[in-house]
Amino acid sequence: MRVLFACFAFFCALTVSAQKKNIQPSQLPENALTFIETNFTSVALHHCMKFTEGDNVRFKAVLADDTEIDFTEDGKWKEVDGKVHSVQPTFLGQTIIEYIKKNAPGQRLLKATNQGKTIDVTLVNGQKFTFDTSGKFIR
Repeated sequence: MRVLFACFAFFCALTVSAQKKNIQPSQLPENALTFIETNFTSVALHHCMKFTEGDNVRFKAVLADDTEIDFTEDGKWKEVDGKVHSVQPTFLGQTIIEYIKKNAPGQRLLKATNQGKTIDVTLVNGQKFTFDTSGKFIR
């Protein structure tokens, strides 16, 4: 019984501390709005969410084609995920785009994750590459 109560209390504490809230696009950080307007001009913004866990705040924008874009509290992109379809890689920069064109011709971007010091890229065919933030290939 104590274990059950402890698990219930822990679950309640997690539920209280983690909040997900639908927000208006205008409530996204300015950097996030600029990122979407610059890199995803052909797809409408469907909805936005704000996640709060303690002091940690992050945002998610979901486009009409189900592409999900995660942002940090200050609006820097953290992850762009096309889910089941490709996304335009313009936000990755010319160096990464050229590397992909040369080393995976004809392949398209499915997902990119900004790890802070590296950017992980997954192509539609499953190929994965890692670059530093200046676009230099790592692996």
